[in-house]
Amino acid sequence: MLLRLLMEEIEMNSKMNKLALAIGAVIMSGSAAAATATQDLSVSADIAASCEFGAAASLPFGTLTVSDLADGKNETTAASVKITCTNTGVAASLYGGATREMINGANTLAYEVYTDAGRTTALGTAALGGASVIADGTEQTVTLYGKTTASQGTKASGSYSQALVLTVDF
Repeated sequence: MLLRLLMEEIEMNSKMNKLALAIGAVIMSGSAAAATATQDLSVSADIAASCEFGAAASLPFGTLTVSDLADGKNETTAASVKITCTNTGVAASLYGGATREMINGANTLAYEVYTDAGRTTALGTAALGGASVIADGTEQTVTLYGKTTASQGTKASGSYSQALVLTVDF
């Protein structure tokens, strides 16, 4: 009886080994039949050196009085100019137009734009005298301050304005 049980176990192990071999052969034959090939895909891009202005800023002086025309008046709210330049490794320069006069018909009102709150450093009218902007790919804010020129005499009432062209060289 023991011999018979032993023989049955050997026969069962043999069947399991054969089944395992058959499954392995199926798996191997499936992967052996599959093939692969590779190729490189050339991917490229060019980034142009550029600077972009953010939303338009304004430099409001508010309502001026006779005293303001005589003494000059600081603007009501400083202008925050937003500029983003690609990472060029060199500083960019922000400057503004040479003529700084607001106009109301034939009448003019002179003013100056400054890069400091104390209004001692005027914004240049060319790249050489401009405000430095870091060109590192992040948005930079240049705060500009204004003051009307003193001793302008009597001016006609009304609204005066100018679209001062700001330029950034990079």
